[in-house]
Amino acid sequence: MYSRITNENGSLNSRCLYCFNTVASDVQIHDLDRFEARHICPEKALAQLLARGPHKGPSSSDEVNYLSEGGAGAGAVWPCGGCAFPF
Repeated sequence: MYSRITNENGSLNSRCLYCFNTVASDVQIHDLDRFEARHICPEKALAQLLARGPHKGPSSSDEVNYLSEGGAGAGAVWPCGGCAFPF
């Protein structure tokens, strides 16, 4: 979910309503979808993870690949002993 603001020159700014980071600034309307689609919001990802509840494990093959390739790093601490992402 994004907030879009029109500048005086007709260009747009887009801000993520979860993390409040600026996703795009001074761009045209046809470019906004591309910028918003590429935005990775850590707050939204965390909210989705917590909504799944503890001990449910990875929900997608991307998460499994991330973990199996050492994406969490050595010595990562899993808060519940089985969650998909470190905190």
